[in-house]
Amino acid sequence: MRLREEEMILTDRSRIECWQHCPRHRCEAYEQAGIGLALDNTTALRVGSATHTGVEALVKILRHNLEPALAIGLNAAACSPEFAALESQDDRDLVEALVRTWWFAGQLPLAGWQIEDVEREEKLDYLPPGVADPEVRFLSRSDWITRVPGPGRTLNGFAVMPGLYNWNLKTWRFCGDRERQRLSYDAQVYTELFGPEDRYKETFDVVFYQILIKEDHPLVWCWQDV
Repeated sequence: MRLREEEMILTDRSRIECWQHCPRHRCEAYEQAGIGLALDNTTALRVGSATHTGVEALVKILRHNLEPALAIGLNAAACSPEFAALESQDDRDLVEALVRTWWFAGQLPLAGWQIEDVEREEKLDYLPPGVADPEVRFLSRSDWITRVPGPGRTLNGFAVMPGLYNWNLKTWRFCGDRERQRLSYDAQVYTELFGPEDRYKETFDVVFYQILIKEDHPLVWCWQDV
């Protein structure tokens, strides 16, 4: 007999990190009443979500080889519910600054890369050997997936082999040695690949992180000072 979805253990990076921070928060946010409670979103998460919406629109432009239009990304971010929930004009200006930062700097590494998918949500049931029905369902959402079609590509001065790559966009207050070290232990490096690898039937080479720094970033300074 196949388990109903509400009987499964659902897991993803957000659920794992929430439980590590506070098991009760995890229960209230994801399990309460079977669906989780709509807990108050912080300003930092709203800024990050609105920025993601703007960058998503820009990546879709690059994927379809349309005329570059920064205004489309800025408008997408400004129309997001997270942007509308921001109470401070400084926070709204920061979202615009981060979208502009990505358009002028973050998109450059994608030159010559084939963009396969943008913001795709996936589910994959874990079925151990000898078990008839899955008990764990992995959830993932790739910010975008790219393919390097041939040799000769580089990223930050390093040669990149042909193959599939998963990209994750982050908005952080700052990025020091401790934050960089955390990435090597990030559960997302593993769980985000389960769904895409099952769908593509290929092994991904690596997960790339693009991190937009919200403080002490010269491009953000420049835009805010104009």
